[in-house]
Amino acid sequence: MASDFMGSNMDIHAGGWDLKFPHHDNECAQSEAYHNCGQWVNYFFHCGHLHIKGLKMSKSLKNFITIEQALDDLGVSARQMRLLFLCTDWNRAMNFSDQSLGEAKETERVLRSFFGSIEVALRGDNMACLQHLNEHDRALNAKWVEVEQAVHEALCSNFNTVVAMQQIMELVSYTNQYLLNKERPLPTLLRKLAVYITKMLKVFGVVQGADDIGFDKGTTEGGAAEPVVDALVQFRDEVRWAVRDKKPPQELLQHCDALRDQLLPPLGIRLEDKPSGEPTVWKKDDPEILMKEVQERNSAAEADRLRKLQNQYDTKNKEYSKFLKFQAPPADFFRGDAAMAAKYGQFDTVTGLPAVD
Repeated sequence: MASDFMGSNMDIHAGGWDLKFPHHDNECAQSEAYHNCGQWVNYFFHCGHLHIKGLKMSKSLKNFITIEQALDDLGVSARQMRLLFLCTDWNRAMNFSDQSLGEAKETERVLRSFFGSIEVALRGDNMACLQHLNEHDRALNAKWVEVEQAVHEALCSNFNTVVAMQQIMELVSYTNQYLLNKERPLPTLLRKLAVYITKMLKVFGVVQGADDIGFDKGTTEGGAAEPVVDALVQFRDEVRWAVRDKKPPQELLQHCDALRDQLLPPLGIRLEDKPSGEPTVWKKDDPEILMKEVQERNSAAEADRLRKLQNQYDTKNKEYSKFLKFQAPPADFFRGDAAMAAKYGQFDTVTGLPAVD
């Protein structure tokens, strides 16, 4: 069948590592004998197996999961799935578990936060600031050159995407530390660095779209300001009403949180509160991602509330059970006491009072 399509020679033949012998050896023997050639396949790629929570995925074990099921039923995004695959050697077994999915989601979160921070740093007139390299700029540039070379060598070494992603994430971490410096970051350097990271992630299929930097935001150009203005007007009205009705300051903070968690996420805007009185930072993001994060936070908060209620119930129930142990009918008050029973001997059958002194 392969010869009908590929002829007497093919460059690459792939399959699971368990097909090395005898399946592929037998296939080569038959095909090379049929075509009377010395080499039917130039390169074999034998991929590692997929394991589900430590067990090899198979229909017999009833742990078979399709890509469609993972995307639709397990709530895994296509980007998280690709990151999961990239962070595992292609020729080794990959474990599909809650832990590995959590690591992929965390990698996506770090990358999303990184691109948002780059966007914030590039706002304003980038050419107005000094363009010379200071000590921090030179260190970041040197790190970039080092990582770029390491990524190239990793991909040339058996498509080692694990090391390549580790190097990229190391550069992301180093850049985040660079952005924490008190000095103004160099926008031109940050732009070039972010373009490189985006380019590599596009090569890996993690980033789609035509944007030079970051993930596809999923926002439209036309009329983008109107929904934001509507949200701000609603927030302003709620604050005015709260002040007019002399509501406590806590309610004003609740309206601020509602603007951050309810009004702006559907519009693709993320607000990040900073500690120590620093200004709040806003970033553009995918509205679906933001709403999913809000839903997860709300679910976690609800679960925490229910857990506290359950703990309170358990505590009260223990106190009530302890109270029941000491509870007795009035007629048994004296009879139930061993000292009283030894002292009086007989008790009235109705009132329970001592009948004999």
